[in-house]
Amino acid sequence: MMANGSWGISLLLNSYPDVIDKLGVAAMPTIDGDPSRSSATLGGWTIGVDANSKKQELAASAISWLLAEDTSVPKQYFIDTKFTKLSPRMSVAAELAEDPAKSVNPFYDVLVESTKSAILEPTYDWQVSFAMGTALEKAMLGGDIHEAQAEADAAITKVIADLKLADQKK
Repeated sequence: MMANGSWGISLLLNSYPDVIDKLGVAAMPTIDGDPSRSSATLGGWTIGVDANSKKQELAASAISWLLAEDTSVPKQYFIDTKFTKLSPRMSVAAELAEDPAKSVNPFYDVLVESTKSAILEPTYDWQVSFAMGTALEKAMLGGDIHEAQAEADAAITKVIADLKLADQKK
């Protein structure tokens, strides 16, 4: 048994197709075991253009093409990954759900079901991400892990106080 994201299914379908009929997939259980909820998170799809890019217009054009009204463009990505990813675009998701080719992934319905009660991935101020990245980098380069944690904690606590994040209501 192993815990994995949908990318794990893609790897298995592409690299080990002979074992697929011997496998099962289930949504990650919640801490209280309530099967009507999911412990899945949704998010992480971020596409942007670096401000220092020498080809900003070309990059922006590529993003516009990828996210265009023509659903065949993004749909091809989901076909290529053997329907192991789900589109956040309703128009693409509807086409994928109707596509008989999705049968290449016997776990497609489990993926769809697990997102129905998934929690949106939180968005943090860039300073929080920077503090975490700095701490991880320091630790990976052999620095003192406890010191890196303390520095990240202090930086994040300061951001929360400065931006009054603890005072914000949902």
